[in-house]
Amino acid sequence: MIYDITASIVLFNNNFNELKPIIELVNNTNLNIKLVFIDNSKRENKDFKINTNHKFQYIHTGKNLGYGKGQNEALKIIHYKSKFHIFLSSDIKLEKNFFYQVNEFMSNNQKVFVSAPKILNYNNSLQFSLRNFPTPLDLFLRLIPKKINLFQKIKNKYEIQKTYDDNKFLSVPVVSGAVVIFKNKIDLNKILFDKRYFMYMEDVDWCRKIKPYYEIYYNPEIVIYHKQNASSKKNIFMFFAHLYSAFKYFNKWGWFLDRTTLSYNNSIKYVAKSELKNFN
Repeated sequence: MIYDITASIVLFNNNFNELKPIIELVNNTNLNIKLVFIDNSKRENKDFKINTNHKFQYIHTGKNLGYGKGQNEALKIIHYKSKFHIFLSSDIKLEKNFFYQVNEFMSNNQKVFVSAPKILNYNNSLQFSLRNFPTPLDLFLRLIPKKINLFQKIKNKYEIQKTYDDNKFLSVPVVSGAVVIFKNKIDLNKILFDKRYFMYMEDVDWCRKIKPYYEIYYNPEIVIYHKQNASSKKNIFMFFAHLYSAFKYFNKWGWFLDRTTLSYNNSIKYVAKSELKNFN
């Protein structure tokens, strides 16, 4: 069976009620959708297992694989089995027409292989989800409190929505892993997450991996809500986990901006919606 849309959510000690709105949304959608839950919790969650049917699949790994490895487990199950696939974070809220919007946008725009929506915080404020590929300085400056305006221009350039209109379509280097949409005919090796990352930087690495092959488009007409925890700024363990992932990222892609990465960061541009329909 080829689904219209497949989606995957990685769980870790999640309460079933937290995901109930998304489950209900899938159940109430006329599109042919399958949602895969990859549960990294130590104990199996019977509530998710009981609610498994043709629209849902629950996989219990029994160990905390991390976000990227968890998504890889889902990709191995659904690859090529839908027109479009969506990575979803477990702490998001979706509008009622979300899946219809995704299906329409991705179906009607041949040029778009990878896209991401506008992300708002739960209080309706904009979440800065579009970024350049980082340098060590970019990540260091993000730790400096907002009240300190030193290096503000550098920080603004890194977070794209601080200098570009977030109400317009954009071609960008990096999008948040909270929601990523792509056509499910991309080669599996290109869309698998690097298994070396446990948490943090896996979405940046994924974008850097896919960027040589496909443009990444920001679609402001689709809006989702995401709870941004910023745990690495509050918890010392999370801070060092973030730091460790950053070391892995820069060891892989380079500690200084090479010509390729710099060209990606300099290629941010507004895109007319009409340009996305065809390859010419």
